Amino acid sequence: MSNRSILIAVLSTFSITSVAGESASEQNVKLRPTSTLSAAAIAASSAANAASAAAAAASAAATAAAAAVEAINAILPPSQRVAPNVTSSPSASPNSQPALVLTPPPDALAIKPANNINALLPENDSSDLQSETKDSVTMNGKFVVPSERSLVGLVGTFEVPVAADARGDFAAGAQSEGIDAVESVSSIDLAQAVKASLGFSRDVRVANARVDQATAQAGQAKAFLLPSLLLNVKTGREQSSPGSRLDSSTGRIESESSHSRTDRVITLKQPLLDLPGLYDWKRREVVESSRKEAVRASQGDAYLATVNAYLALVSSRLQASMALDYENQLQELFQYIDKRANAGAATKSDKERVRARSLNARAARIEQDAAQAAAGVEFVRLVNIAPAVLRLPDMEDVGISIVPTELQKAISIAIESNPDIAVLKEEVRAAQVDQAAVKGRFLPRLDLELSDTNMRNMGGETGTQHDQRMMFVMNWSILNGGSDIKLGNEKNARVEEINYRLDDQRRRVLQSLTAQYATLEATRQRINAGYHELESISTAARAMSNRMVSGNQSLLDMLDVYDRYYQARTRLVALHVQEMGAVAQIARLVQGAPLGQSVTAVKPADDGLFSNLINSVLQ
Repeated sequence: MSNRSILIAVLSTFSITSVAGESASEQNVKLRPTSTLSAAAIAASSAANAASAAAAAASAAATAAAAAVEAINAILPPSQRVAPNVTSSPSASPNSQPALVLTPPPDALAIKPANNINALLPENDSSDLQSETKDSVTMNGKFVVPSERSLVGLVGTFEVPVAADARGDFAAGAQSEGIDAVESVSSIDLAQAVKASLGFSRDVRVANARVDQATAQAGQAKAFLLPSLLLNVKTGREQSSPGSRLDSSTGRIESESSHSRTDRVITLKQPLLDLPGLYDWKRREVVESSRKEAVRASQGDAYLATVNAYLALVSSRLQASMALDYENQLQELFQYIDKRANAGAATKSDKERVRARSLNARAARIEQDAAQAAAGVEFVRLVNIAPAVLRLPDMEDVGISIVPTELQKAISIAIESNPDIAVLKEEVRAAQVDQAAVKGRFLPRLDLELSDTNMRNMGGETGTQHDQRMMFVMNWSILNGGSDIKLGNEKNARVEEINYRLDDQRRRVLQSLTAQYATLEATRQRINAGYHELESISTAARAMSNRMVSGNQSLLDMLDVYDRYYQARTRLVALHVQEMGAVAQIARLVQGAPLGQSVTAVKPADDGLFSNLINSVLQ
């Protein structure tokens, strides 16, 4: 009934009621609306038409806004799209169906405790069953197949609220230990989380501290090859025998002389040939380079751990929301079956079957809530940030841009750029330099010394003696009992050990890359099949829901299709997370943490002409 018809009916009722107190003869007179009432009815009708026009204009504006948001999202990556807040506009037609909310706000995904199933029993009697409408039983709007095959398209939103250390137990414990306090933020995306993790990670900090140690050790070894200046001052009493003076009574040299003595020696020393010291400096430089590659490895591990924690937190949150949706669907079905049972059209066993499925869904939701709590604490530990909302990640966030499309290309890049392989390569170079240093122990060491010596009363009260010297000093260890030979054998075994470790690491990288590419390919095929499965199940669920109203559908089949729809959605979430995890693992194997730089081969540093000269001397 339109607004105009309702208003005319109300006015007619008012006119009839106004003459209810008149006599019966007067009541038999045919009542006619006065001109005033007619004018009022016309005005009300005009107002209703104006309201309908305004509603239509508002609906058109909302449609235009949704189209604008959709056009903007078409050119943006999924992680940067604008979340449309499209709700169903009021319709002038009472028979029209409400529009589907395309993208609910984050609060719509908040997990709320489900009502007690026993409290869902309807208070109406069985006569209400005949007036039950189709829309109150079926859930056609909830069996949706997304048009975009991504995590964002599947859940219909760009952000989800999470419970990362919701009770603050981890933050309170960390603060009591005097370490960095956990920072609470409103929202965060994966790129920001990775950046914060690389800056906070204790493993990365440890690796950087080891680089500083190696740098200082290399500088220390280099300093031993530079000129050194030594000042040596001695003063005290000296007892000389025989003395340096004549006895005045006998005219002979004194047998003993006790006197004060002061020595001052300034020595400038420059090594000319010190092969062990030179190679120790070169070895420490290579160790420093190895420690820098270890920083890349630590950054890659921190990146991968952060991505896995982020994906685990998002996955558990989405699966908990889907379990809640499944539970609500079963509760609605329980209400319908309960009404049918009260009317004698269903049995008590049917009710108990639905109740059991609903309790099972509640148990699954509780399990996902526990998984979300554990993933939230893990995320806070790695990032030191407790967000309230997480942005759903996309493939660009996990490093798809640096992942080669072909396995063979990824293998060739990883052999040269993988940080774990690069660390072992540098360790091999350091061991080889150390191996060459052992050969230098068989050669003499040559030094140049410039000294200035002042000695007062040396051997007696003879006054001051001043000496200046320039000396070439040679030290040569000719025989050490064979220790140098054994040291050389030790260094040779060390080189062999690291070469075996390097070969094993290469094989591990090849194995991991092969497995991850196979996993990625299989996951993408499973995602494609999963969306086809979801589409088929949604079609079947809508059709079976319609037949359920007329009693022509088996309850067991209905419960089965509900469960299959829920399992298909949760499986797609797990597959999308697995796909992103595989891409992140490949990026870690190929380069480490994708910090924006291009993937280039790590080449050993050139030791220069001086190192080549030393090698020729040893040969």
